[in-house]
Amino acid sequence: MAERAGEGAGATVVLVHGAGHGPWAWERVVAALEPRGVPTVLVDRRRPGAPDRRVIGDLHENARLVRAALDATPGPLVLAGHSAGGPIITEAASGHPRVRRLVYLCASMPDEEGVDPVPHRDPAYQQALRPQPDGTTIVEPADARAAFYSDCSEEDAAWAVAQLAPQERPPEARQRPAGVAWREIPALYVVCSRDRTIRPEAQRENSRQAEAVVEWPVGHSPFLNRPELVADLLEHLAREVAGTGDGAAAPE
Repeated sequence: MAERAGEGAGATVVLVHGAGHGPWAWERVVAALEPRGVPTVLVDRRRPGAPDRRVIGDLHENARLVRAALDATPGPLVLAGHSAGGPIITEAASGHPRVRRLVYLCASMPDEEGVDPVPHRDPAYQQALRPQPDGTTIVEPADARAAFYSDCSEEDAAWAVAQLAPQERPPEARQRPAGVAWREIPALYVVCSRDRTIRPEAQRENSRQAEAVVEWPVGHSPFLNRPELVADLLEHLAREVAGTGDGAAAPE
């Protein structure tokens, strides 16, 4: 499912959340973009009807969900994926005629061989993952605070932790995307240098495949404590691809 916010003449920004999260993660970014006239679409990767609102784990099912949102949204598109959303946008945008930019926010950026997520994770975060008998994985609240929201306020972190959902485990550890969108669509990679979930070194390695790279001194969730930074970047790209040329300069 997806929901659209805002109206504007520029490109639409489509936002894909990461593991354990939901569209709520982007709320502050959307709030910053709306008064600037940049429309957004939030893709909800949580399983419909599941009482625990678990997040879908299969790459291809997620990609179909995002692809449907892209198909239903008119005009040029900027597609952004956070963390585990990276492989999803890689497959979903492949061959799509209206996706003009990809944004990887501290995200995996796989090629045709897929990516093993374990070496990319911070060791402390990897140890904090708790597989459950029902096929999901959870992160204990204290561990989630340290990994996801390390540079956020206590209030913001508590709000976010309370909304986390179990994450379905994928059918195989290393899923391979059916298409690799960044080979045909310009991609920008945002390295979060204080990330305690995805190692910054792994992000820099991923970013070598991107057309452009920016690095921010932030943790894993700048959408929560630095939403204006994320919004500035997305506004710049949305206006650039729409040809208006009056967006904010891309933040560095």
